[in-house]
Amino acid sequence: MSGIMYENEKSLANESAFRSLYEKYYCNTLEKMPIRYQIDFSVLEGKRGPFKPFKVCGFIEFKQRSNARRKYKTVIIPLGKLQASKRLYEDTGKDTLLWIQWTDTSGWCLLNTVNFDLRWQGVSRRNDDRDKEPVIHIPIGAFTRSKWEPSKF
Repeated sequence: MSGIMYENEKSLANESAFRSLYEKYYCNTLEKMPIRYQIDFSVLEGKRGPFKPFKVCGFIEFKQRSNARRKYKTVIIPLGKLQASKRLYEDTGKDTLLWIQWTDTSGWCLLNTVNFDLRWQGVSRRNDDRDKEPVIHIPIGAFTRSKWEPSKF
């Protein structure tokens, strides 16, 4: 995995918008994880409340895409994200969802157990040779639609 983490105002705004939608339609609370964990959110049981102790029930890695869901046959993410989700599962017994927001819909798959194809690839738009690494290709069919867009799949 590349040692570089890319997080900027746009990605943080996308995560914030996702968090608001998620918390509106699901019975849990999301809390942003420190970047060292390589996964975006902890999923906490229940809704926010004063002095409420939260139990972590899972994790979510969120990705915003600039294409429609069916434009490509797979979703590509760094192998390091899969490794981070598997480490969290081994250490906690809690699953990690990979949640994708496409331009036309959104959905999730269970990252720590999903079937994938391993390839060598990277992002070229950042002009950073260190951003070439093993990546996983997850079939679009592995994703379940989100509650807020049930008619889009």
